[in-house]
Amino acid sequence: MAATAATASDEEVLGSAIIQNSSVYSAADLFSEYHPFLGKAVTKETATQIAEAIRERYRRDGYSRPGYRVANNGMTSGIVRIQLIEPSISDVRHSGKSGPHQQRLDALFDELSSERSLRPVDIRDLISQAKRLPGLDVNITTTPDENVPGGYVLEVDSDYQAINGSLTYTNRGTQQIGRNLVFGRIASNGLLGDDNILGMFLATAGNPNDYSSGGAYFRAPVGERGANALLQGSMSKIQVVSSGVLVDQDRERYIADLSRPLRSGKNRQLTLRGALEIDDLDVYHDGVLAREDRLRTIEVASTVSWRGSKRQHLLTAEAEVGLAVMGSRLDNFVNPDDGRREDFVIVRFHYVDLTPLTQRWNLRIDSYAQYSPHLLPSIRQFKVGGGRIGRGFDAAAVRGDRGLGAKAELRGTLPLAARWYDRVEAYGFYDIGGAWNRAGGGRESAASAGVGLAVRGNLLSGYLEVAQPLTHADADGEREPGLFVELTGQF
Repeated sequence: MAATAATASDEEVLGSAIIQNSSVYSAADLFSEYHPFLGKAVTKETATQIAEAIRERYRRDGYSRPGYRVANNGMTSGIVRIQLIEPSISDVRHSGKSGPHQQRLDALFDELSSERSLRPVDIRDLISQAKRLPGLDVNITTTPDENVPGGYVLEVDSDYQAINGSLTYTNRGTQQIGRNLVFGRIASNGLLGDDNILGMFLATAGNPNDYSSGGAYFRAPVGERGANALLQGSMSKIQVVSSGVLVDQDRERYIADLSRPLRSGKNRQLTLRGALEIDDLDVYHDGVLAREDRLRTIEVASTVSWRGSKRQHLLTAEAEVGLAVMGSRLDNFVNPDDGRREDFVIVRFHYVDLTPLTQRWNLRIDSYAQYSPHLLPSIRQFKVGGGRIGRGFDAAAVRGDRGLGAKAELRGTLPLAARWYDRVEAYGFYDIGGAWNRAGGGRESAASAGVGLAVRGNLLSGYLEVAQPLTHADADGEREPGLFVELTGQF
């Protein structure tokens, strides 16, 4: 490709640049990178500066930076010739155990090797897709290919397990049920077919009588176009003392979910999802039935993700409708006229913006919204507090029928710490959320900020976080910073 700009000077000054072998940019695209050098003396240093500016353009737009060669001929005529050597995957080599997924892995990474110009985000996306295959863990390394200029050999090390699971400890409980919680999961991969998952999960507080839950799920592909079906059932029990009253909550949930990804372009993807849910909740006050919720709902959702030259975006829109069928009802024996209705409508939105700031640091912004024209059951209200937004507060410290929330998180890897662990990250965050109730009472809101350190490894991951409530005291009446820990072991 070539672009020119004539000069009136008799000196050997830059009047034209020829940039070869760019699969990403046209001549017009790269004109701005060498325009500042037009009319200046043509030297080897000038050519190097232009090449480095082009390399920086690649990096800025999310591509791996190319190598380059500067040709000597032409400089006496005021022309700089730069030959780019774009990084590419010249070969893919598989090792380890891939179980029944070898053909799928071949198809995934062969697609990457056909790309001439590499984007690190493309490799990360493929790794994420590979790790979603049941029972499969994948590690990727690249080494230069001595036989191909700009080429790299992609080493794919797979580890397939027919049975895997995890055990998580966290202190993000509440004062009522206890701060310490344990979650466990175990899954059998391929027991009923190559891509099927049959699993069980459980959770408990330090005292199982205060909080315990458990359930089972089955996930399987449907058809040949990437659709997945999920069947899940669970039961949970909570026992707390509130205002001197012993409150017991017994809940059962049954979910049938179907999702299907629809590829709409190289940098865009659309996923559609539909679900039916049965959600039963019984609430007892000192052993007497006080509330009986029987919800039957249908939910439809669409998620679209897209990438620009630098940023990544994700938008999820959901609509949930309560159905007056199959025994659906909301009975409140303490306050029969509480205004709740089982045939409610809820619309929810979640937007994510991920911006790389440097090679190691990125900024993520999440925004949440919920709207309903109805007075909702408590288990369908918008909530602030816990791990999503309001991390400095207890779970559901603020709740309402409508709500808005957002959080910003700056996160980066610490390369020196990687000597001792696979991946170590430092982060800081700020979040805020508010909720409105149809029954009145105005708006309630909560904001918090904090810093943390996270580790990610094949066997052990977790974080240590300090979160400070910035607005009113949390549900336990505290305003002091909270120290939160979470550790997850994989097996």
